[in-house]
Amino acid sequence: MPAEPLLTVTIDRFVSVPGKGLVRLVGAAGSEPPPPVSAELQPIYLALRHGDLARARSLIDALEPARNEINHITALRVFAQMLSGELTAAHDLALTLDESAFAHNTVRSAYAAVLLVAGENDEAARLLEEVLQEDSRHEIARYVYALWRAQCGELQSAHDLLVSLCRDYPDHALARLQLGQVLMAAGDVARAGTLFEAAIDGAPMLAQGWERFAALLVVGGQPQEALQVAKRGLSWHPGSRPLLEILARSALAVGAFDIAVDATRLVLVTCDDDPVAYANYAVALTAANRRETALTTLREAIARFPDDEPLQQLRGEIEGVSR
Repeated sequence: MPAEPLLTVTIDRFVSVPGKGLVRLVGAAGSEPPPPVSAELQPIYLALRHGDLARARSLIDALEPARNEINHITALRVFAQMLSGELTAAHDLALTLDESAFAHNTVRSAYAAVLLVAGENDEAARLLEEVLQEDSRHEIARYVYALWRAQCGELQSAHDLLVSLCRDYPDHALARLQLGQVLMAAGDVARAGTLFEAAIDGAPMLAQGWERFAALLVVGGQPQEALQVAKRGLSWHPGSRPLLEILARSALAVGAFDIAVDATRLVLVTCDDDPVAYANYAVALTAANRRETALTTLREAIARFPDDEPLQQLRGEIEGVSR
């Protein structure tokens, strides 16, 4: 009996990415422009769409908002903190707002994003559904709700929300990135790669775009291409551990052992509390025919992590090669 497919969802409506010729969009509802925000907030929204969080924060800090925009500004700050992974700070800032502020749709949407990352999914979904009932085209609510639907396995729903964002905001690199993730989950790897590439072309400050695209190339058996993408990404994000690890893995695959050694060493500099970083460095050193240095590295690691069996096993394997 043939095996059942892992995924039965078929996503057949896609967004066209300028310059990439991605895919068609069938039956898009409405052609009116997206709801506007004030002129002083537009650059902040653009920076957030591009994942340029440093610029978004700088713009927020420089604002002297009108009284009626204070809650909106605070919500954007909360959202930027959430995107940066500063969950506690985002949560605490949101809780400084009073009950009247939570009547603001952007405040509720930003807080829902924090709750979703914290795992409080039911409350996050409730807030987002309230917002979307009032304003079905709210930008942040649509984006966060798409993440929630994807997390629930509702790929078609997530896809349609993200397509609507890309249609309304062709510069929305975050939406393109997440749309690529949804397409990957649906098995459409080629189109996912096109979206990841489009995201980094339009928003190089979005580290996740580089990381996803390079990782996809590795999985697709294109180590040389992954190596080049990782190098380009590291010129923008030199501290990205995922890019350094992809660079090392790709370099090993193409025989560029010195590059692999340098990349794994850089990871170890900032992650010396992780035994995996030691193991990867030792593997790269061994590939570069520097076995004694690899064994010295592993002895240091085992002294720090005496109960880590993979380190012990790796040392045995390298010692066996050395004999």
